[in-house]
Amino acid sequence: MEIVGFRDGFRGLAEDQRMRLDKRTLAGILTIGGTILGTSRDKPHRMEINGEVRDMTDAIAATYRRHKLTRWSASAAAARTKRTAPDRKRAQHHHTAQND
Repeated sequence: MEIVGFRDGFRGLAEDQRMRLDKRTLAGILTIGGTILGTSRDKPHRMEINGEVRDMTDAIAATYRRHKLTRWSASAAAARTKRTAPDRKRAQHHHTAQND
């Protein structure tokens, strides 16, 4: 399994700015504070790209599909807590990014 993050919030998803998160990258992160991925105040439906405000929701969705990511929702997390341990493990595996 590969763990990735996207730099600068929605902008990173829109521009496919992916960052691999491995043991070396994450070592000591709790004592550093802040974020290694960066943040932004961009809204997917109103992002400034090359001086023009654009709706980037399709580009963000394409990034999700290209990297075979799955989404998390509050209802999925709540349903997961009601499952048995083996069921939770299968659900967790299903909700991770897959890199084939």
